[in-house]
Amino acid sequence: MIAVSLMDVLWTFQKFAEIGDKYGCFPKKLKNKVLTNTLGISILDFIDDQQVHQDLSTAINQYTKKGEESEGIIVIGIPIGSKKIVNTTLEDFCDMLDHDTSTIATMISNKQTLGQIYSSCLLARTPFRMLANVAANADPDDDYISSEWPSPTT
Repeated sequence: MIAVSLMDVLWTFQKFAEIGDKYGCFPKKLKNKVLTNTLGISILDFIDDQQVHQDLSTAINQYTKKGEESEGIIVIGIPIGSKKIVNTTLEDFCDMLDHDTSTIATMISNKQTLGQIYSSCLLARTPFRMLANVAANADPDDDYISSEWPSPTT
């Protein structure tokens, strides 16, 4: 993941394509994403500088398949963006973890092997997502002693 200013998105893609080409590296349209905000709206209409608007539009059209991302993205399984996209991703992860746990429990009868696979493979995917959970759902003014944690993981 590379974070650059909106003014530098096109230049960054062009330089990556130019320099990476001789090493066999190239920007893949399917994998590239341009996250402009997390409000769920396109910011292109709000850019007054015509050159920045044109460059950003060109970068989005030329180097991405889906276009501008305006709610969030998922980087190595970790959601970054709006509360909605973080919680949707966490809900999907919890469903997958529940399914994988049930599936593996029916396939392996040895409890020691089951426990080792569960802790090494299934639980190892959890801590990184919990950081996104806290970042998206925690209210710094709430002590959570008298209230329930407002998260899809509860």
